[in-house]
Amino acid sequence: MFFYYKQSVYNIEFPKHTAKQGSPLKISHIIKIEGNLIAKALHYQHNFNTFIDVGASEGLWTINMAKYFEHVIAIEPYPLAYEILKKNTKSLSNVKIIHHALAQKAFKKYKMITGPSFNIGMTKRLNDFALLDRQMLEKLGSKIFYCKAETLDSLEIKNVDLIKIDAEGEEKNVLKGAKETIEKFSPQIIIDN
Repeated sequence: MFFYYKQSVYNIEFPKHTAKQGSPLKISHIIKIEGNLIAKALHYQHNFNTFIDVGASEGLWTINMAKYFEHVIAIEPYPLAYEILKKNTKSLSNVKIIHHALAQKAFKKYKMITGPSFNIGMTKRLNDFALLDRQMLEKLGSKIFYCKAETLDSLEIKNVDLIKIDAEGEEKNVLKGAKETIEKFSPQIIIDN
């Protein structure tokens, strides 16, 4: 599908594999929004060494940035999305996938909640006191799971030029854990909230 930004045209691919139920890529306005964001990000990007996709989900940003960047690091904590992401990127030799969450500090057991059955893209850190999280668990079929969490800085990634963060409300904490990386490389940062 082609997306236009200013005088440029970008062919945005959509992942071949998606969740049978609850894929955000099956929501038409999400496709338009994300496609336009990718085109805009590419238009303004000047260096193409390393792209980091925090909250990679099924891999929309990952597979498209892999066409332009030398290295792509995709980070996804949710096991279902991680398995789909692996399928969508198995032929991309410049993509490395990390299966845990990012946070402001390391956690051995990071408590998370799956997105509701209609949108796995809403997977997030669980806030035991948040009404929305309680409703997701009680009424929308969400489940609790645990994963490891690290800081972006602890990954020691080199030559970072662009970071996309879609962490469902934890973006500020991801940035706190990326302070050294940001200071060292001054990457462009896209925050989806």
